[in-house]
Amino acid sequence: MILLGLKLEEDPPFRIFEEEFLDIEIKENNQSLRDNLFDKGSLLWGRVDLEEWVNLRKYGGRYIDSKIEFAHRQQVGPTCLSTCLAILITGLTGGRKTFTDKEIIEEIRLKVNTGAPRTWSECLHRNTDGFRLAYCNTDHRRLSSYITELKRHDDLFLVSWYGGNSKNNFDPDKDGSIGGSHVVIWWKNQIIDTAKEHSPMAFDEYFKTYGKDESAVKRIFRIVAPWSIHRL
Repeated sequence: MILLGLKLEEDPPFRIFEEEFLDIEIKENNQSLRDNLFDKGSLLWGRVDLEEWVNLRKYGGRYIDSKIEFAHRQQVGPTCLSTCLAILITGLTGGRKTFTDKEIIEEIRLKVNTGAPRTWSECLHRNTDGFRLAYCNTDHRRLSSYITELKRHDDLFLVSWYGGNSKNNFDPDKDGSIGGSHVVIWWKNQIIDTAKEHSPMAFDEYFKTYGKDESAVKRIFRIVAPWSIHRL
């Protein structure tokens, strides 16, 4: 049995429990979970095992080196996802892999399924040194519900929200679609939005300017290092 000090367990974002004692920990130490049938506000990033925690501590709590730079580029047509992937690939490879606008369409847009994030992750994996996406615990709450935790993690994420006039996008259209969406890169304290000319922007300035924090979240993924066990 691994014994961990109280400070270590509470040091965000690392909450580590022994699997066999997890239920006991919840029942004995968490009044809110005893009083409710389910957790209404799961953390974006849950507990990690000891090996993952050690690696994260080694890299300052990030999966992505803080020295890496991601250069904004504006999308051509409805290519926010593929343009974001191109930006990520170029940054994560230190500029060894770049894309023209034509290549973004031919090498990424036509080879990934915008509705299947596993293909996004495979695109990153093939074009970098093994970086992938990891799913974060999200539902259709407003983005404002997740901002505090995104700030705290201070790392690299893909964040998407629903567009259009629908407030929640729960009702599908006649074709079965629940509406269009937009994806941006959240890197440390800034947002790279390929649909905006003036980008990147500090996240506080971005939300003050565009008000997207009240949009309903579609998905949030964390970009993780090749050594991570958390990946699609």
